[in-house]
Amino acid sequence: MLVSLVIPVYKSEKSLETLCTKIDYVFKNTNLEYEIIFVDDNSKDNSFNIIRSLSEKNPKIRGYTLKRNYGQQNAIFCGLQKAVGDYIVTMDDDLQHNPKHIPVLINKLIDGYDLAYGIFPHKEENLLRIIGAKMRDFIFNCIFPSKPKHIRVSSFRAFSKNLKEKIIDCPYSFIYISALMLNKNPKVCNVNFNYEKRLHGQSGYNLKKLIKIYLKLFIYYYPLSCLNLFREKGDQFEIQISQEKENNDTGSRKTSA
Repeated sequence: MLVSLVIPVYKSEKSLETLCTKIDYVFKNTNLEYEIIFVDDNSKDNSFNIIRSLSEKNPKIRGYTLKRNYGQQNAIFCGLQKAVGDYIVTMDDDLQHNPKHIPVLINKLIDGYDLAYGIFPHKEENLLRIIGAKMRDFIFNCIFPSKPKHIRVSSFRAFSKNLKEKIIDCPYSFIYISALMLNKNPKVCNVNFNYEKRLHGQSGYNLKKLIKIYLKLFIYYYPLSCLNLFREKGDQFEIQISQEKENNDTGSRKTSA
């Protein structure tokens, strides 16, 4: 079985090599194969050069950089278009999602779940994360009343290829991966983990940005037909460079209005 690890990247030049080393170590102790798909969201540091170097050393690693900063969700969506695994895992680039937990999430899929979220106790999070998580959970409970109230979402998740195929045709420019998946009524579970300490950099989110994202989440995914007036169709991402090609040769995912 092949596991596709889709990892959005933004200003993470200091953590990528360690992340790859940890992932490789974890999979050497399983009977699973893996591929890593890094999607650099137009970082201004040396992230993509490091991705290119890592891919030259390890053929299991592929990398793409986007033409502009599209945001974490769209970067993940780009990676899903490229993923070919039987199972897909999305995780952050900053080492706070520990690769040693990946097999635990995969085992939930083997047990019959379509989607397994790794979630983290609030006591391990800062105030902004707590506020953001509360806002997100409230909105998800409003949008998806059939979702069990105890189910929380996060960017650390594993899901089936079948579920991935159900969501990759979204026409809207605003992408929110968990909303797309929960809209398909998957069999979903939570697994509790602890955050690892962030060793490098800082979060790119602030309260203003979170409020903007969650307002758009409501507009784009709440099942109210009048909201269609505010739902834009357009570019979801455009790839500027892949690790195989040096020039501005681009595969892109565009949709017309």
